[in-house]
Amino acid sequence: MDENLKYWFQGFEDAIANMKQQERESLFCKCGKNCADRWVLNLYKNLYSKVNGDMDLFFLEINSAEGVKGEIVEPGKKYHLFFKKCSCGLHTEGYVNSPFLCECSRQSIIYVFNSMIPNKKLDVKICSTILRGGDECKFSITMHD
Repeated sequence: MDENLKYWFQGFEDAIANMKQQERESLFCKCGKNCADRWVLNLYKNLYSKVNGDMDLFFLEINSAEGVKGEIVEPGKKYHLFFKKCSCGLHTEGYVNSPFLCECSRQSIIYVFNSMIPNKKLDVKICSTILRGGDECKFSITMHD
């Protein structure tokens, strides 16, 4: 681990802790998009296409992806998406341990699902995350017409 980078990221953690939620959303919207574009967007779009756009089937099929679990809470409307570990390199490499970093994952989920189903409005809420002390990351996704 680069100690200079670790020191720099301490300032980053302090800065995001002092931001308002709307400011964090704006920052992490871009970060989450860039991260999703690298691999998860295509993975999810391919799976969505495979199930012919059926979100219930999507959340059943997502269970076959490594480290991810889906749950149907209310068919056609509300789902939970789980990640068994934090895969963010900023965290896994030891640079950032702030729970505010989880906004990046939330923004990534928003971006991916808006890309798959642009005609639906959705709400994504962070239920629990590893960086917030949980055993896994859990996001609630609610679809609206």
